[in-house]
Amino acid sequence: LRRLPRRVFVPLPGREDRAQILSLVLRDEALEAGFEVDVLAARTEGYSGSDLRALCVRAAHEPIRELIREEELEAARAQEPSDALVPASRPARGVAEEGPTEEGLGDPPRLRPV
Repeated sequence: LRRLPRRVFVPLPGREDRAQILSLVLRDEALEAGFEVDVLAARTEGYSGSDLRALCVRAAHEPIRELIREEELEAARAQEPSDALVPASRPARGVAEEGPTEEGLGDPPRLRPV
């Protein structure tokens, strides 16, 4: 439209027009059971056809974003040192597994679960 010598006003679509636009944009998508295009059309007052398409694309990508966030969180948790391990030479709750004995130094300290 930028090449036209004049500006042309195109009004925003009404509720029924938005429902038709959404139906066209979503026609090849697998939608959740019970999804109602009319309800979405009612909630998107002031959206242009381009806005509606962008909304649908973003909504389709959201599950992928959620999976990526979950995988990143799991990877970060796997890299964090575990707080459940403490050196046996500094035992929690006053109990050492192994340590110095009368014969010598004994086994080196080990990490043990608390």
